[in-house]
Amino acid sequence: MMSDQPNLQANPNGDVATYRLRIFGMQRSGNHAIISWLRRNMGLDNGVFFNQCQPGDPLQSFLSIEIGANQRKTRQQFEGQICNLRETVHKFSNIVVSYENEHLSISLGRPIFTWLRPEKTNWQTVSIHRSFASWLASFYKLHVLIGTPASRNNRSATFVGPYLLLYKDQLQRSKLNDVVSIDYDRWLTDQTYRSEQLAALGIPVCDNSIGTRANYGPGSSFDGLVPDINVENQLKRWVSLTDDVGFRTLFGLASCDDELRACVKEKYPDDAALMDHVHSGEDLRDLLYQGTENL
Repeated sequence: MMSDQPNLQANPNGDVATYRLRIFGMQRSGNHAIISWLRRNMGLDNGVFFNQCQPGDPLQSFLSIEIGANQRKTRQQFEGQICNLRETVHKFSNIVVSYENEHLSISLGRPIFTWLRPEKTNWQTVSIHRSFASWLASFYKLHVLIGTPASRNNRSATFVGPYLLLYKDQLQRSKLNDVVSIDYDRWLTDQTYRSEQLAALGIPVCDNSIGTRANYGPGSSFDGLVPDINVENQLKRWVSLTDDVGFRTLFGLASCDDELRACVKEKYPDDAALMDHVHSGEDLRDLLYQGTENL
């Protein structure tokens, strides 16, 4: 087991860099890929990552934790010793807290750590989002076609319905001035964009690659834990599900939400064009063969 003593990484001025990030994103939005990239640039040896937390103190809700570069534990592995983590966390200068499928608008007002020194720690908020059609396809495949503990009693399109509201909230709140918004699709394809997002967070560029697939849970809904990331496939996940009646029904339901379509149009006009055509009665399968550039 690795030591919990940090190998501190200095910033260009010679001081130890300190980062505090709370990250919001819908499940299947590339959260772990982006978090792994952020942590590589902050310095893996010098950080703690609280994974899948609920609003409030992460110690009370995290499902797993990464300490330094190589130590990962689940909550169950601490066997009642979670309070001892406080002293361990204080040894590290970088802390990342991840919230999946949480309302960003509700969570922003909740305290993070009331026990962290110094108490008035400046937290930066990151919102991760992905193009609607590919996010919906990945989320639907994971929970309905594959199945998860969360969806085991309702493996149908109705399970996904409430998460459409969360997706809309994520897009709306990503426009707040004090939120750094990261678009997974642009992050995958644009190295300059990645550099700009690091600069917005005050993080120096050390490794600006997208890296390999992060090893969490079952991995990708489509590719499992295959380490290499096929960027083109990531951008068109919805294409492989156009013959699935449940997915088409869900996409049609989402397309009836005028507010959601407007939110999507601001970030992903090609996806909004698909939604407009489906809302007007066209079949998603027919639109696939037309190509979004012709919509």
